[in-house]
Amino acid sequence: MNIGDKILKLASDKGVSMADLADMLSIGEHLLYDWKIGLRDPSIWDVIKIADYFGVTTDYILRDGQEI
Repeated sequence: MNIGDKILKLASDKGVSMADLADMLSIGEHLLYDWKIGLRDPSIWDVIKIADYFGVTTDYILRDGQEI
């Protein structure tokens, strides 16, 4: 699961639409799509905002589930 998939799953689990998530982050919905398909990754600032908003750690968003 890539970063974009995790972010969109968090949103889906909490009932937050892509439009609402994009508004919260002050980005366009097209950027969320780019994250989902792995074309781009969110900035560290966006990762921090998302982690705070959904009550998860930045590690949860950034790690692929494997120990380093």
